[in-house]
Amino acid sequence: MFDPALLLSLEALTPPQPPVTVQERAWLSPLGTAAQRVSQRLVEAYGTKSEEWSRQLDAFKTQLESFKLQAPESAEILATLDRLIEEYEAHAEIRAMLSRRLIKRVHRDVKGLFKIDPSLGAVGRTTGDALIATERRIVEDLLDFALVLRAVRAEASGEDRGGPMFDDAEALKRHLDALAA
Repeated sequence: MFDPALLLSLEALTPPQPPVTVQERAWLSPLGTAAQRVSQRLVEAYGTKSEEWSRQLDAFKTQLESFKLQAPESAEILATLDRLIEEYEAHAEIRAMLSRRLIKRVHRDVKGLFKIDPSLGAVGRTTGDALIATERRIVEDLLDFALVLRAVRAEASGEDRGGPMFDDAEALKRHLDALAA
């Protein structure tokens, strides 16, 4: 007689399932195949442009990090850095809002496409997931660049220096908790 716990433990050893889109790809209709070719080209072009922009931003970050501002810098330079930080964070916030709208729209459109033709729904889901992933990466890059600008601004400002230094993470946590209280 088999132990039921042994049978249940065997269920945990099943290999991972391939993504649903891989399974659906085998059953694409001619209309789904045509839609997939078009959407794949568009998504790849958008991905290529976003990767190029990301590389340019990384190159600019590297250049910015190597350029050392002398503390304290003029108020004009600090104001320019503050304005740049605000602009990049606002741009990231707008992109994040548009990404949330895109997610809702993709889900709504995919649901409608599955009613028309399941292969079109599968293509729509794949396309939407790729676009959403690209948008998330763009938002992360914008926020990361804003953080780099904040670090540059902190180094350029003479008044932002002189705070306590912490070598121990627990001491830093206690200090921050005390400030938050």
